[in-house]
Amino acid sequence: MLWSAGALAVIGDQVFPIAIAITMLDRGAGASELGLVLAARVSAFVVMSLVGGVWADRLQRKTVMIYTDITRLFIGIGLFIAAPAAPTAVLVVFVFLAGTATAFGMPASGAILPTILPKEFLQPANAARVITSRLGNIVGPGIAGILIATVGARYGFLFTGIMFAVGTLLLVRINEPKVEVDRTIKPSFVRELKEGLSLVWQIRWVAWSIAAFSVSITFVIGAEIVLIPIISRREFGTDFVYTTAMAVFSAGAVLTALVAARWKSRYPGLMSVIFWSFFASVPFALAFADSAWVIILAYFVAGMSTEPLGVFWTSALQREVPDELRARVMSVDAMASTALMPIGMAIAGPMMGIFGETNYLMFGVAVFLSANLLILFVPGFIRMKTPTNNK
Repeated sequence: MLWSAGALAVIGDQVFPIAIAITMLDRGAGASELGLVLAARVSAFVVMSLVGGVWADRLQRKTVMIYTDITRLFIGIGLFIAAPAAPTAVLVVFVFLAGTATAFGMPASGAILPTILPKEFLQPANAARVITSRLGNIVGPGIAGILIATVGARYGFLFTGIMFAVGTLLLVRINEPKVEVDRTIKPSFVRELKEGLSLVWQIRWVAWSIAAFSVSITFVIGAEIVLIPIISRREFGTDFVYTTAMAVFSAGAVLTALVAARWKSRYPGLMSVIFWSFFASVPFALAFADSAWVIILAYFVAGMSTEPLGVFWTSALQREVPDELRARVMSVDAMASTALMPIGMAIAGPMMGIFGETNYLMFGVAVFLSANLLILFVPGFIRMKTPTNNK
């Protein structure tokens, strides 16, 4: 049930930003305005992730996930009604609320797995979760493309709401052990938040890894999210390149997730960075390619680059972090890894206007590859395990 609900959530999450992007473009928005609207979702995620992590450690994770899905159901319905004529500020509010719901749901969904599975099954289970998610990523853009071409982008919001409604029904059936809470101890919210942050800092390879990934994600992913729908229309006169690139990205991720499910590497951190570095194919293609299929191929390669890191990293956090702190640590990871992305998305248009698209994309590549190299020198990262002499 967890995997099925997760797949539906991913499909909805994939249709949602595409529907937002096409709605904005249909209204004549440029890179700066589109970047600000898309950044609202990520901004909400960044601001509210730590709050979501605390609540996911206080309550049953299933309960948190159900309420976030219900919230996204009403957001989808609201945008279906309001999107055609609503001011941009109203769309920003809806997008911000969607990001807030994700901020509560994501740490809960990451933390629930070790409570229902033995530790030895975590890596293959995480891989299976990634595969299910990525297959949803393939289906989502395809559905978005069909909806946009046939009935219009606003129906993408209605479809998103339906996905979360069905997901809610599936989550209700999950049998999660109840959270044991000592009612005699009532720690404050701030104290619980500090406990999660403190543990992340104590595990130094986790702290420095999050910092490195945050910087690289900002300048590469922040720019490509804004640029790919614009280039698709400007250079090729269609949304096909945009939606197809999103789908093949997930197809590539499925392939390496299948490998990571059985890969017992002694050096998961090193292998993760080697693969992750190939994500640079995307900014190179956006900067220099004059063929739609070269861009699509670059997204396929980039998709393949992501999942050794995704599977190994998630499994390491689930293994190393105690259950009572797991959602908070995962929320710190999720928040910090994307903390600068709203800025990256918001400044992408203006910076490319000043320095040119190619120059800005190549600057992002340089930052990205440098961060990947430096993280290899942090003790513990190569094996994704805290050295015994560093405790």
